[in-house]
Amino acid sequence: MKYYYYFLLLTVAFFVATNSYGQTRKNYSHKYEKQRKVKNSKWARRNKSIYYNYASLPRRGAVVTRLPNNAIAYNHNKIRYSYASGIWYRSNGRNWVVAPPVYGFRVNSLPVGYQRIRVRNKAYYYYYGTYYQKKNDGYVVVEGPKDAEVNSIPKGYTTVTVNGEEFYELNGEYYMASVNEKGEEVLVLIPEPSYKS
Repeated sequence: MKYYYYFLLLTVAFFVATNSYGQTRKNYSHKYEKQRKVKNSKWARRNKSIYYNYASLPRRGAVVTRLPNNAIAYNHNKIRYSYASGIWYRSNGRNWVVAPPVYGFRVNSLPVGYQRIRVRNKAYYYYYGTYYQKKNDGYVVVEGPKDAEVNSIPKGYTTVTVNGEEFYELNGEYYMASVNEKGEEVLVLIPEPSYKS
């Protein structure tokens, strides 16, 4: 009889612990799903123009006949590039095209109005569609990190509609309009949107 009570007590304790563990797992899973949804950017209609910070600057793809006097020359695979005040140019015969730079190009200083952003505990610097990282005494052009939140992109982007939502493509990079935690309108760098619903 005594053993029966011990057995009964152990059985009840086992089911109570299992049920508690199951509820903990369930609550943890629910909490994780909630956090994941909060962290994911949500598409939002933007009130400001996409390019409002760069409205006075030339569009990507624009052709210019003359470079600024302070332009710095670069070369890559026998193609000439130039850089001046945060804008990159690629040679096109006797003219120049406003274009994205090559990853790895280095500048000594950042242009006025650059944006400092942090993605996955790494610091990046952004200006006019180009991302930089600090290296030694300069800044190196790098690929834009996914989930980067920027205030504007230059003119020259195209609008892409996927599953009823608008995205903005600029030189192979895709952005979605969103609102950050401060309630500010931002553009979030995302992987290429999928047409799968």
